[in-house]
Amino acid sequence: MSRVIVLGGGIGGLAAAHRLAERGAEVLVLEAADRLGGLGGTFEYGGRRYERFYHTLSAADTALLQLMQDAGLGDEIDWQKTTMGMIVGSEHYDFTGPLDLLRFKPLSFFDRLRLGAVGKSMRFLGRDKDLDSMSAEEWMRPLFGDDGWENVWRPMFTMKFGGANVPALYLYERLARESNVALRAYPQIGYQGIADGVASSIEGMGGKVVTNARVSSLELRPDQVIVTTEDEQFDADWAVSTLPMPLLTSITTGPLADQLDLPSIEYMGVINILYLLNRPLSGHYWSAIIDSDTEFSGMIEISTLTGTEHFQGHDAVYVMRYTDRSSPIYQESDEAIEQRWTEQFLRLNGLDAADIERAFVFRTPFVEPVWPLGYNRIKPKPRIGTTPLFMATTAQAYPRVTSWDAATRTAEDTVAAMEQVIS
Repeated sequence: MSRVIVLGGGIGGLAAAHRLAERGAEVLVLEAADRLGGLGGTFEYGGRRYERFYHTLSAADTALLQLMQDAGLGDEIDWQKTTMGMIVGSEHYDFTGPLDLLRFKPLSFFDRLRLGAVGKSMRFLGRDKDLDSMSAEEWMRPLFGDDGWENVWRPMFTMKFGGANVPALYLYERLARESNVALRAYPQIGYQGIADGVASSIEGMGGKVVTNARVSSLELRPDQVIVTTEDEQFDADWAVSTLPMPLLTSITTGPLADQLDLPSIEYMGVINILYLLNRPLSGHYWSAIIDSDTEFSGMIEISTLTGTEHFQGHDAVYVMRYTDRSSPIYQESDEAIEQRWTEQFLRLNGLDAADIERAFVFRTPFVEPVWPLGYNRIKPKPRIGTTPLFMATTAQAYPRVTSWDAATRTAEDTVAAMEQVIS
């Protein structure tokens, strides 16, 4: 039986470990934090636990839903239709159906019709095109016109990727997963519950899951990996890394370390604030924010899925900003960000300070890889050269949209590749 160490206890690492344990491998999962789940990790307030960052289930998340079922977590999901809003300057618009689009004043009437017609046809219009080598702007500006690109699409790409020229293939795949009206759900057990449930299933198959185990080095030998944490050293036949590529590169040593020749890509981090409110907002699951005097660029009204009872009677809203981890705002204190953003949040939504019960600031440095053009040609394969190291990271999820489902699918792709070489 092969021994495999999985680095990282987010959903990707847990999915890989679960599928390996199903196949009879002796699995050890090492997670640096005190809780599993990665970006799905939680914090405690008022005797309840809440996600630090927002997450949602989509009807297209079949890999994650199957993993949940296989881990004995049930498959009863309360699917709900969710809607989208758009805030331009200080004006709030519904942005869900055709009539909403016709009322969208930031575009001319002709451009509104064009936005709707082309938007419905984009999956067809992208067929048989090398969208991996074509930037989003190169593909979309001719389709939507200068005003459509500048007033709608460019700000939304800037919100997610800064000024990067990302491939059009990313949007093409996103359109397959989401729409302005989407079926979404929040799992009753929460995302921490999913992570803990999958971990319990792994241990039920003989695996081991360890938290508070930050890996300081990964030594690659021809037929062995040696993993060192702050407290212990472990050896195994194989390893699976779910760590961001810069972090993996920084800890890898040994005679085969020179095979870790990974592409150099940037990552966007994220800052978000979870507001617990004493009154509801628009009722849209998410709203994009364009050309407003806010430093955050989107709002997720998560209580439209969870209900207010989940948040002890409060409506709950996440506001977020994607930013490089070296940016000045990422280096600021939580207190400074909360003060400014709260003033902006109140003004944007016409609220008073008394409408906010509590606010919680969270940030993380590695959320979204910034895909360069032609990334499919340089995307890392599951196995690193001839080493005993495999990878299952967000950097390999492309062109899938980054999500728990994409992480699960990437992990399963890696396990399928491992089956060809391990016993």
